Amino acid sequence: VHAVPEKVRRFDPWQRIEHAVLLVSFSVLAITGLPQKYSAQPWADTMILWMGGIEMTRLIHHWAAVILLIGSIYHFIALSYRVYVKR
Repeated sequence: VHAVPEKVRRFDPWQRIEHAVLLVSFSVLAITGLPQKYSAQPWADTMILWMGGIEMTRLIHHWAAVILLIGSIYHFIALSYRVYVKR
């Protein structure tokens, strides 16, 4: 009979949300930024149209950048608190 290994919870719910926000905002930045960077490519026009046009693509890109910046600042503060205060 094999013993069932104990499950170790690495992240609490807030840390999971924090990482999900960083992952999603970075992904949105990549998805909206690549067609802008490579706008001369045929696939870029299609992607921009799927996202609602160039103005909407830029708006989404800028908001994703703001969310990533705020999430990164929060991540740095939370990590610093866990390392230096809680040890």
